[in-house]
Amino acid sequence: MIKLKSLLTEGKTIKYKAKDWKKYDSLHRKGKLVAVQTAYGDEFTWDEADKDGVWGLDKDGRQVELTHDDIDVVMVF
Repeated sequence: MIKLKSLLTEGKTIKYKAKDWKKYDSLHRKGKLVAVQTAYGDEFTWDEADKDGVWGLDKDGRQVELTHDDIDVVMVF
């Protein structure tokens, strides 16, 4: 079993570029944990995306729609 603390330290943080949404959507579909953070510090896990934006899940499991401009960084674990 992977400890959560080790999982969080093994991730990669990247400045988000809207043109890369397909790459992150593909990583998510392959089973990678992809998370996004807004400029305000709000964090969501990647659920699905399209050319208009990203659907993320908040900590309570609610789905939130984000535009590509809302996202500051993406984290891949």
